[in-house]
Amino acid sequence: MASKTAMNPLSIPEIRTLVSQFLANSPPALLSCALVSRAWSSDFLPRLWYSIRFDYHLSQLMTPHRFRRYEHLIRCLFIHDPTFFLNGFYGEGCKNLIRLEFVPHIAKPIQIQSASASSFNTVVPTNEYDFVNEYDSVNESDNNGNMFNHNRYPPDTILDPININTALSIGQRMHMTIQLHKLVGQQDSLVHLVEEWSHLTHEMRGLWIQPFHSPTPSTCLKLTTLSLSKWPTSTGEFNEMIRACPNLIYLFLRSCEISRFTSLPSKSHQQQNAEETIFHDDSTVLDFGQVKILRLDQLCLQGDPITIQGERIESIEVESYATFEEWNIYQVLVGPSSMRNYSWIFPNVSSLKFTGKGSSLYQTEAEHFINSVLSPPTRNLSQLHSQESVTHNLPDESRQQQLVELVLNNFQISASIVNNIHLRLGDAIDVIDFGSCEGLGSKDVQQVLIHCGNLRVFQGPETFFWTQDMISSTTGPGWASNKLQEFVVLVGIGATEDLSCVDTILEQDSTRRSVETTYEQLSRQQALEILDLSGDIDFDLIDDCRKGIPLVLKAGLDKLKTLKNIRHVIVTAWEDEMGVAEAEWMKIHWPKLEYIHSREGGTSDGWRQFENTLDLPVQINSIF
Repeated sequence: MASKTAMNPLSIPEIRTLVSQFLANSPPALLSCALVSRAWSSDFLPRLWYSIRFDYHLSQLMTPHRFRRYEHLIRCLFIHDPTFFLNGFYGEGCKNLIRLEFVPHIAKPIQIQSASASSFNTVVPTNEYDFVNEYDSVNESDNNGNMFNHNRYPPDTILDPININTALSIGQRMHMTIQLHKLVGQQDSLVHLVEEWSHLTHEMRGLWIQPFHSPTPSTCLKLTTLSLSKWPTSTGEFNEMIRACPNLIYLFLRSCEISRFTSLPSKSHQQQNAEETIFHDDSTVLDFGQVKILRLDQLCLQGDPITIQGERIESIEVESYATFEEWNIYQVLVGPSSMRNYSWIFPNVSSLKFTGKGSSLYQTEAEHFINSVLSPPTRNLSQLHSQESVTHNLPDESRQQQLVELVLNNFQISASIVNNIHLRLGDAIDVIDFGSCEGLGSKDVQQVLIHCGNLRVFQGPETFFWTQDMISSTTGPGWASNKLQEFVVLVGIGATEDLSCVDTILEQDSTRRSVETTYEQLSRQQALEILDLSGDIDFDLIDDCRKGIPLVLKAGLDKLKTLKNIRHVIVTAWEDEMGVAEAEWMKIHWPKLEYIHSREGGTSDGWRQFENTLDLPVQINSIF
């Protein structure tokens, strides 16, 4: 009776004999087999296992035994399956990792809601998280051309970070944390470490600091990127971690709690103190040391005010409420009591991005932080360090950088911040983006444009800029910068008479002069590539005003023939006034024009003729 068990052909002695005879009589065939075998083990397998994105689907296809067989080849390990450590994938042989990311999510099918009445009660998850798009931008290949093995999720799958806390018991989460700590602790070549798990138990989160406290912190010596979440620590522990990572450049802290007290120094730090005397107090100073790029998402500062400094930080990105205090979704302090006057010292920042939570920053710690970066205090660094330590470790104040990029988004901006922008930054600032900030007035925009002489990008889409304010430019100072490449602002024309068409506004002296002056200022921006004077389409205006300025010849469009580099133009509210003449003019004087965007579109015959004559894409209600 024939066996039903599948057999390897090479397990049959007769076949092995025939194969060996063939190879013995054919040296080229023998050499080819040897080369293929050697290439498979020395080239193909290392490339295949160089980078593994271990998600739920891969864990269903791979056994722990197979993983342990090849784990020594892994250099980049992305752990997304929350049961990775629970299923026996401990990674004990992964001792040469360059990148380790622990960002667990639960993958589950999406239930698609159909249009039929019978599917009315179908549940469609609302907590979708596009994990692939967010993390695939990180190192798609290394310098040697090795392509990473990114495992893709099926299109009917979402990643749910919320259910992890309820799906796993406390004991399981503690076990995961311990195993993760062991995996990190055994590395000596780690360059990038990312931990994005916000459901670690409070008792176990402290384990994260242990790799940085070891007597020989080889784990941290090569570390350049560190991302931690839900991490409670003190100023002393934090400073010790920074000192243990001498090559750390990029630091991202999400929902981390920092309190003011000093931990016991490690043996490595005691040895360092014997070689170099450090005079600052770890209980009152939070020092980012050699870090150059800093991201903070909901940093929680507890205790008495401290000095927070980053002498080498060049870029800061912050997402926060107004207070930097302990978060509470039902109660967020935004009044005067929320300002505790921490000392924020970042003298060399060239880029600042701050995203608020929609509230006012007036007299808050967040406002104090922004103003401290915009206007670094003049101080003697020897107050915090000895002169020898300053000379050895810190950049000279004469080489301090100027802030060149400022992005403020989603909060009500205060007058003190606006004043610091145009009074302190001046010609140094290169990019200003006010995003969806509220509280900016037309005069504020005017002051920024008058005082910032090297401005290249200005975006204030929620800011209402009256053309009447431009009339003062005829007698006073005009826009200081003639280098604008991108200009986005909501321009409005106001008058006491009819604003229904261009002819009527040109008959009103003040309105005509305001439009002409605006055209005159724009005509000087010969480097301009993007022009958007439409702003937010939903902005409510009073009855005696209209948005945008008419891009028609009889209103002064010919003054903009100097804008030879213009590529994108957005128009609003005056489309019906445009026609064949304007299209022909743009084709001649704007040779680089790629397309026109219209927020609202036109209905007149002239607008349709404009579209046909321009012979370029005209996108309606679209953002480039």
